[in-house]
Amino acid sequence: MYWGFKRGIGVIVVCTLSNPVWAGGAINNQNFSSDYIRTLNRNAATDAADVVFYNPGAVTKLREGLTFKGDLHYITKDYENNITASAPLAPLGGDGDLEQDKASIVPGLFIAYNKNDWAYFFGIANVAGGGTVEYEQGNWTSYQAAVGALTALATLPPAFGGPLTFEQITSHELDAKSLAPEYRFGVGYAINDQFSVSAGLRYVDFMREADGRVVLTDLNGDLGGISTTGRIGFEEKGDGIGGFFGFTYTPDDNLTVGLRYETEVSIEVEQEVTASSIDLNPALSVVTDGILAAVDVVDGAKLDSNLPALLGTGLGYQLTEKFRMDVNYMLYFDSDADLGLQRYSKIGDSSEIGFSAEYSISDTFKISGGYLRTRKDFGTEFLLAERPELNANSVSIGFLWTAMPEMDVSFGIAKINYDSEDYTDPATGANVEFGKDSIAFGLGLSYTL
Repeated sequence: MYWGFKRGIGVIVVCTLSNPVWAGGAINNQNFSSDYIRTLNRNAATDAADVVFYNPGAVTKLREGLTFKGDLHYITKDYENNITASAPLAPLGGDGDLEQDKASIVPGLFIAYNKNDWAYFFGIANVAGGGTVEYEQGNWTSYQAAVGALTALATLPPAFGGPLTFEQITSHELDAKSLAPEYRFGVGYAINDQFSVSAGLRYVDFMREADGRVVLTDLNGDLGGISTTGRIGFEEKGDGIGGFFGFTYTPDDNLTVGLRYETEVSIEVEQEVTASSIDLNPALSVVTDGILAAVDVVDGAKLDSNLPALLGTGLGYQLTEKFRMDVNYMLYFDSDADLGLQRYSKIGDSSEIGFSAEYSISDTFKISGGYLRTRKDFGTEFLLAERPELNANSVSIGFLWTAMPEMDVSFGIAKINYDSEDYTDPATGANVEFGKDSIAFGLGLSYTL
């Protein structure tokens, strides 16, 4: 009876990660620092405290003393769902080029104390999610919800005041947000001049929320020309603890090999339903409550939403006194993680490969650039409309300026070029093209006491 409404509203429930970040797997983020944005490849880095996350085995190679590094990113997010409806949906309205352009500001903090052969470090970065999207004219998710609402209300039994026939999707909108800051604590040890290792714990505090609204109108006057608004929303919060291990090999002054492994973080989120109503009649909340339950969202219920494990490796080589190159590879074990929701049932592992170059113009100023290819294995039918997981090619430029012996300033710009994807809904024949465009700016300051 309510299949269409269940299907449409149910898609809202999987707005799990409103991720503004291009780098990383389907779940994990990787852009933690301005040095990353200026190079896109940091797995073999040894020059800044962001190695706490990228190459933790190399923390013992930082300057001796206490180093503080703070970074701030500004990331543009021009996302679009271009919907082309076919009969019988075309006359309903609500389709077209639906966009959002809300940008995100993402901070990062890294602290390391290095003395003799030992190092102790701490870091904060957003490792999943990281921002808000606001589709003020709706998107594919809220469009499906609106179509489902029309179907469900038209088949309501008399006990619920039905049938109620509406002929137009007057408006629809969707907001979603997700954050997952990680607090990392670790210890590093230099076994000798060539080998250094590290290990530590990571605590991830996770939250996500989504709110959707659709307005339907009776054009034919069968219901007196009225409009009705359907609302649905939820929040999920949880946390978990995992571990990480780092290894760095520097056989000579020119070559660095970095390796890191981060374990899966088990996160059980608790759900809270924040909106469930159809304003035409308060009794119709039983419909939206039932729809939420049908897609495993129940007030007070719990759901697994783990952060996948990952493996990162990098090789850096100082070709000349002034010129350095790095090559990186990342593998995200997305398919092995317990992610709970149906949309992850056919997910494959994600990967990245890239390279960067850095040139020293002087003893205090370096310029850099990088390239990164990101591949995410999602079936087109499972792409997240709010932030579709698309393959991408990214390029970057930037600089590192040693303003004084104790202080470095870094800046980077990265342009992310996404591969768009099309999906045709077999149930309705509607087609949607998912597209994204993004530019990231990063500014960082590092100081050693």
